Amino acid sequence: MSVRRSRRGIALVAALTLLTLSGIVVAALVASSVTAQRAMRLGRSGATALASAEYALSTVLADPSTYQLATLPLGAARRLDIVVSQTSTAHVAVTRLRHGILWLVADAGVAGIDSGERRINVIAQFPNIGPLPVAAIESRGDVVLAGDVTISTDTVGDVDCVAHGAAGLVVLAPGATADVPAAVHAETRAVAADSNSYFLMAPQRSMLATAAGVTHVIGDTTISGGSFDGMLLVDGALTIAGPFVVTGLVVATGPIRTAAGGVLNARGSIVSAHAGPGAAFDLKTATIRFDPCLVGAVLRRAAPPRRVRDRSWAELF
Repeated sequence: MSVRRSRRGIALVAALTLLTLSGIVVAALVASSVTAQRAMRLGRSGATALASAEYALSTVLADPSTYQLATLPLGAARRLDIVVSQTSTAHVAVTRLRHGILWLVADAGVAGIDSGERRINVIAQFPNIGPLPVAAIESRGDVVLAGDVTISTDTVGDVDCVAHGAAGLVVLAPGATADVPAAVHAETRAVAADSNSYFLMAPQRSMLATAAGVTHVIGDTTISGGSFDGMLLVDGALTIAGPFVVTGLVVATGPIRTAAGGVLNARGSIVSAHAGPGAAFDLKTATIRFDPCLVGAVLRRAAPPRRVRDRSWAELF
């Protein structure tokens, strides 16, 4: 009887042990399943957040005019909120750096128990259409300004474009002459003989053909009055025959002159690639304020920024 009882006790212990092991296995399977499901949900949340951040970045870069990327102040981040249906939050912080570089940081998150957040950093750059003008009037040929012409320089702006001092009023190509009032500073620089300064090169013309804020006129043009904001590109002579206010950049391949009754009021820069015969500039009544930072914004607006390849990274939370 004692042997049989011993065997029954061993069987009971074995059964309890097997039952315990089975419970452990079942608990482990349940825990593994729960963990796998949670990992899947977290992965889905992370993927959604990553896709949303990428969407927010693409939205901003695809519409630089709406988000005013060309006029961002240097070094100051601007937060842009982007509507993305899959996420509770999505915004892009854009910072303009020197040399037309943009640093964009898109942050998107999915709220809830299985929340996720992703942040993408992208470097983009405005294409370089051409150099900034170095003067209020930049001329390949002779410049004649009457006594009713006044020129000044805006010395307030970002460090990458602001002009300093008296330089930058009238700049001529070597060999050209200037007949200007005593108060107007004129000097000769080699850059005024460069075709790039007048946007005459084929790649420049190709970019400007469909650029935003650029008006391209073929042939000699007479303006009787009005206002203009942006870049005015004239393939020919430009005559101002009435009160004309321009904000931005005026580029002509022919001479620029004011006729009787013509009054030019400009902020930005005016350039002429006309080398002769005759003067490239013949202005009788004009007020020009040189603002290279404004011209820089006009050029950035004309060419949308592009992503710099291999210069992006993602942050995972």
